[in-house]
Amino acid sequence: MRCKICRTKFNPMEFLKKTCSKECEKEWQKINPKKPISKVSKKTLELNAKYLIRRKKWLEGKICPVTNKPATEIHHMNGREYNRLLDESEWLAVTRFGHAWIHANPKEAREKGWLK
Repeated sequence: MRCKICRTKFNPMEFLKKTCSKECEKEWQKINPKKPISKVSKKTLELNAKYLIRRKKWLEGKICPVTNKPATEIHHMNGREYNRLLDESEWLAVTRFGHAWIHANPKEAREKGWLK
């Protein structure tokens, strides 16, 4: 294999190594800086942006069935994976206490239809 900087032949000791020495490696990194892997994909960012807009409108005037107080959160009765995040038929308006109660008492929550 040839070094990407000085073009001399070398046998890479590490898998996918592109340069023959530390000096060449520094030059290679200047030309090709490593890009960090994003923590959230573009698709998920778009989905979250849509969710935040719809969430705010949907929560207006809703009352938590657990506490009978104005709701501040959305409980996703069937999970949030994939497109279920935007499925309003699976949303339940709850307070922070109500949300915690549902997850702390899954048997009773399932009986009342608040958890699937």
